[in-house]
Amino acid sequence: MTRKPILWAAGALGLGILQPLTPLVVVGDSMAPIFHSGEVTVTTKYVGKIHPGDVVVFQRNNERMIKRVAFVGGDRFKEYTILNNTFIPQNEMQFRYVTHHKVPSKTVCVPEGQIYVLGDNLSVSVDSRTYGPIKVKDVIGKVLDSRGGADEIPVVTDAVNHSGQSIARL
Repeated sequence: MTRKPILWAAGALGLGILQPLTPLVVVGDSMAPIFHSGEVTVTTKYVGKIHPGDVVVFQRNNERMIKRVAFVGGDRFKEYTILNNTFIPQNEMQFRYVTHHKVPSKTVCVPEGQIYVLGDNLSVSVDSRTYGPIKVKDVIGKVLDSRGGADEIPVVTDAVNHSGQSIARL
């Protein structure tokens, strides 16, 4: 008998003990189409290192919010203003548009110890474009299923949030 399966099983058990999992109900449309209002997903309270693309839960104004990390401490990028809305180009075509039309912009540098978060549904999301970067210490969990997984996750239908923002109900 080899020790690898035993060590792997012990490690998995230890990970479960050290990394408690918590169900999360997404409320609102700011994370659509990946996370829909009423979907349940799983978070871990162990956050570890945060990377762009991670979906995090954080505390803001006494509410738990769920957003995707776009930039981390030390990252620099340009924000453009179109009709009083902050816009961050998501592809080459959008970037060519804002540079060709000389859309007003400002360079943003995310301070160390902070992250810049965006909702997946940029047209309705209130996120770091509005309130700026958030402190990493305010992150209270990481969503383990960052792609949504709607086919395998039960849907809860009684969760309502009229602001349209995705709020995490733990």
